[in-house]
Parts: sequence; structure tokens; C-alpha cells
Amino acid sequence: MAHIVVLGLVLTLVAGVVSFAVLVRKIHAKPSRLPQSIPTPLLLYNLWIAAWLVSQYLGFYLYPTLARPVGRHIGLASSCAMSMLALAWLRSHLVLVDQFLQSDASRLARRGVGWLAWALMASLVAGWALSIVNPAFEPLFRAANGWTGRLLFPIALAGSALLAIGARRQQDDRMRRALAVLAYSYVVLFALLAALVLVFWRNRVADPAVLLSADLVLELAYNVLTVVWVGRYADAFAEVAPSEAESAPGFDALCESFKISRREREIIELICQGLANREIASRLFISLGTVKDHNYTIFQKVGVRNRTRLAQLFTRPAGHRDQVRAAAPQSGIRRVI
Repeated sequence: MAHIVVLGLVLTLVAGVVSFAVLVRKIHAKPSRLPQSIPTPLLLYNLWIAAWLVSQYLGFYLYPTLARPVGRHIGLASSCAMSMLALAWLRSHLVLVDQFLQSDASRLARRGVGWLAWALMASLVAGWALSIVNPAFEPLFRAANGWTGRLLFPIALAGSALLAIGARRQQDDRMRRALAVLAYSYVVLFALLAALVLVFWRNRVADPAVLLSADLVLELAYNVLTVVWVGRYADAFAEVAPSEAESAPGFDALCESFKISRREREIIELICQGLANREIASRLFISLGTVKDHNYTIFQKVGVRNRTRLAQLFTRPAGHRDQVRAAAPQSGIRRVI
């Protein structure tokens, strides 16, 4: 058992560092609309697994040699730290889903999971601190820790399913295919991890080394999957050249024909550069809600449903613009921002 823990810790640290470095390099290699936070969930997950492996090692070799109260306090502290890392990973995963989709549903899911994570974190810290003073409060910590373990992967699985649904609504074929591949890969991965947790809670496997090995295999699969996906599909999120919108024939005339205001024109130019809503808000020093309101108004004026169609309309030749406008319904536009 000890050699599996040590080997797993080494593999986790190496995989985490290598994956993080590769992802950062690929994302920043060229202008792209890929969310800059892609490496964050991977980094947090690897830190969580590394902390869990360290706690397993200490549980086998250190805790038995300590006095019972000391060992209990250290064990609760390590469990609290691991649960906090797990909740931080879950929140970062939902943030990534929201950055990919930027829809009302993903924004609601992100906020809901954020509040849930903060509530569980507060319960964990409070239960741990109070249990130091009085062991009678330890059930509070155990309850928060148990709910964290039970809810973690089902919520991540639901977030991945939301990404799969949102991917089908993308107008760009390459982006739709790329997001679908990532979403369904995550669905399979988190379903396996949820099943593994269920087996662990019900003690269906007598040998803990089997569970440990399975968890390490899935953890490495998470790293490889994310890195391979970014390497394979990064081009689907390639950013439009900054000067392309302004140099497109008839850009000024197009803005005038649609009665585009000065602020709306600035937002269109930044959308054509591939900036996300939050980046536009930061660049123009306005709120994220204001950017989304402007997006909705622009979509209504122009008659398109999403940012991809808008960028195509304002950056492509006139003949292609006519095709884009013909493909976009002029009425019944929904607020999908």
C-alpha cells in the first residue's frame, strides 16, 4: 500500500506540473478565445489528489504513533483542507463551463454552485474549529465533509451535461464539435469518479489499494484528456485578427445602416477581436451586465443570435455578409448571451 501511495504522489505532482505548463503554453501560444482559466481546475484537482495521498500515507504511518487527541486533530485538519480543495475545484469547473457557454443557465449554475461551495466551506471550518474546543461538535464537521464527498462529482457531472447541451446550440461547427467532445469526455470521466466514490462509501471493495489505483488512473486520464483536447481543438477557438474588423470593407457603413451607437461599435470591434464579455467589461471599464445588455441590443438591431454570427457579419466580405444575414432569423431572437 505504501509504495502505491508514494508512486501515486510522484505521478500526481509530475502530471500536474507538466499538464499545467503545457496548457499555459498552448493557450498563450497565439491569440485564442479559449478561456484562460482552463488550467485552473486541473491544477486544483491535482493538488487535491496530492493532499489526499499525503493524508493516506500519514494515516498509515504517522497517526498511529501519536496520542489519540493529537492524531484526531491532525486528521480533521487534513480532511478539512482536502474538502476545501475539492470544493474550490468544483467551483472552478463550473466557472469554466460558464466561460465556454456564457448563457443564462451556465451563469445560474455557476452562482448556485458558488454559494453551495461557500456554505460547505463555512460549515467545514466552523465544525473543525469548534471540534477542537469540544469534541461534541465533531459531527457537524463530519456531516459537512460527508456532503462534500457525496455531492462533488454528481454536480461536476451535471455541469458537464450542461456544457454538452450548450455545445449543441453553438452556431460555429468547429466550436460545437470541440465543446461536444470535451463535454462528453468529462461526462464519462466524472460518472466513473462518482461511481468510485459510491463504491468507497459503501465499502464494496475490501482492498483499498484497488480503489487507490483506480482513482490515480482516472486522475491521470483527467490530465491527459484536457491537454490532448486543447492541443487538438485550440484552432476552433482561434481569435480574429484585431485589425480585421476595422479593415473590413464597409464596416462604417454597416454600423450606420444598423444605427449602431459609438459604445455598441466599440463592443462589436472587441467581439471581432475574440474578447469574452468579462474581458470587454474590463477593457471598457463597464460592468459585465452592461456588456450583456449591449450584446442583446446589438443582436436585435443586426438580426443575429450569437457572437460568432456577429463577428462573421462585420468581418467578412459583403457577399458573405448577405449569406450570414439570410441564415439568421430576423425575428424571435432569444437572449442567448
